[in-house]
Amino acid sequence: MKYNISGIGKIRENIWFTSDTHFYSDEILETLVRPFRSVTEMNEYMIDKWNSQVSKRDIVYHIGNFGQGSREELSSLLNKLNGRINLIVGSEDSNNNILSLRNKLASVNYRLDFRINNWRITLNHYPQRFWYEQYKGSIHLHGYVCGTVPADQYSLALDVGVDTNNFNLYSWEKIKSIMDIKKNYISFQKSRTAKYL
Repeated sequence: MKYNISGIGKIRENIWFTSDTHFYSDEILETLVRPFRSVTEMNEYMIDKWNSQVSKRDIVYHIGNFGQGSREELSSLLNKLNGRINLIVGSEDSNNNILSLRNKLASVNYRLDFRINNWRITLNHYPQRFWYEQYKGSIHLHGYVCGTVPADQYSLALDVGVDTNNFNLYSWEKIKSIMDIKKNYISFQKSRTAKYL
């Protein structure tokens, strides 16, 4: 056993997190100044990056804004992506695109609270200021802001959008490492502040 996921059980596969891929979106390509000449080039690059990391049986949590293509385009794209994809619905996900393909996804949720081993996690497309058990060390993974808002150094929250990680997905191991650093920093700042109170 590698991980124990609440609601799924014991697994040996890797776990990945991502958000805001915005496949087929000319608007996002332009607005975020993504380094591609066309949507086709962007899609192909992100598919290659995804499949170079994720194996067929891995678990992927996509935290919203999957893509703005047609049902047919997104269906074809899903066939090319490795992993069992669990979608957290984002602001651009609708019945006209990815939500019409629920049968191709492992699950669809608007928000998800769950555990991986001893870590409690809240997934929501939108960044939250407060989430379940955050003061007990629970973490929050989100998307929506596409790396345009600076991270809160005093919060165990993380924007996992592709624009924050060179179009790579975040492995669970990388997220744990980031959160351990943040926990240590928060603890250090609290102890430092306590000396002057």
